[in-house]
Amino acid sequence: MHEAGREAIPMRAALYARVSSSRQEQERTIESQLDALRTYAAAHGYEVAPQHVFCDDGYSGSQLDRPALDRLRDAAQAHAFDAVLVLSPDRLARRYAYQVLVLEELERLGVHVVFLEQPPLDDPNARLLVQIQGAVAEYERVKIAERNRRGRLFRLRQGEVAMWQVPYGYRRVPRSAAGAAHLEVDEQKAAVVRQIFRWYSEGLTLRAVARRLTELGIPSPGAAPMWWAASVRNILQNSAYIGTWYVNRRQMQPGPNGARMRPPEEWIALTVPAIVDRPTFLRCQQRHTENRRFSPRHLRSARWLLRALVRCARCHHAMVCVQTPSSKGRVNYYYRCRYNTRAVYHRCTAGYVRAPELDALVWQEFVATLLRPAVLVQAIQAGAGVSADSDVLRAQQATLTRQLDAVRRERQRLLDAY
Repeated sequence: MHEAGREAIPMRAALYARVSSSRQEQERTIESQLDALRTYAAAHGYEVAPQHVFCDDGYSGSQLDRPALDRLRDAAQAHAFDAVLVLSPDRLARRYAYQVLVLEELERLGVHVVFLEQPPLDDPNARLLVQIQGAVAEYERVKIAERNRRGRLFRLRQGEVAMWQVPYGYRRVPRSAAGAAHLEVDEQKAAVVRQIFRWYSEGLTLRAVARRLTELGIPSPGAAPMWWAASVRNILQNSAYIGTWYVNRRQMQPGPNGARMRPPEEWIALTVPAIVDRPTFLRCQQRHTENRRFSPRHLRSARWLLRALVRCARCHHAMVCVQTPSSKGRVNYYYRCRYNTRAVYHRCTAGYVRAPELDALVWQEFVATLLRPAVLVQAIQAGAGVSADSDVLRAQQATLTRQLDAVRRERQRLLDAY
């Protein structure tokens, strides 16, 4: 590596600077880095061409796919310069593995790397210092990310809209001296939302609603010219349009899936302005539930008499239909709790139930009940006073009560900590 303290030799050099946020850009910290790098280059006899000044404005050091860094590496492969000047190792990368990768690549190409804020890299002690600084930088990145996550959760629990991506039909009003960040209705898009609910409640299918919106030339939530049924469904199922927006519903995780649903008690409810009335919203939910349960697309086999009707006796969630091959070449049919899977937080341990035996038992009881009309009359009279709306309200009340208890516990933990 090039030694920063020995006699200056005319050498072609490149400068690399990076800032990771727009606030740093506004504070002109990237100009201060370049000023220090140019001063060092002039004092040590380096020649810096204008095209060899590489700046990544607003890019995190925890990723390698940075445009200026990619151009620097391409130029190094073309032997366009002999040295690279960087203010400190964490400007090059905040992950130690990425630092080693880039440094070894440049060293293999014969390009010297000089960090202004540390001794030359050909000193073993300096290499150890780079390793320590890389580990500390990665730790700092994780600590900052965790601090931001905790701060965001605290703001969400206080009722503040702490994210920029908001439901279609709303706009985010940033935090100011007048109050916390919140949502307000975008009347032009809200009219589209109301029309979607109206069309669906009148009998149009999801695809028909999407087709009509596309024909009218209305941009989709992603500003695309074409609407898809999935976009319409997401709007119809979002409770934000009746005044309650649930956030913190997903947790990012490593692997191909990327995210998984959190349990409902961990969701955070934000109060936002309503766009549609509750009866219309509930009618659309009821219709969607019936379509999903009894759609011909889901009737893959007639072997499950109780499809979408069975619930787990242990956790009370719905049971799904599964089939497994047997050792004798036949297929076994079962009902399984939908929470008996590794894809959820609290896995249910209820066993599988054989579909043929359960179907036969229920069918036998069903036929016996039909032969006793008095039982049917009694059941109809008992259920006449039950309102679907009240059931939904009771479920929402229970969810809000659990969330309120969780907020109280979190508040107590914060008070205990300080």
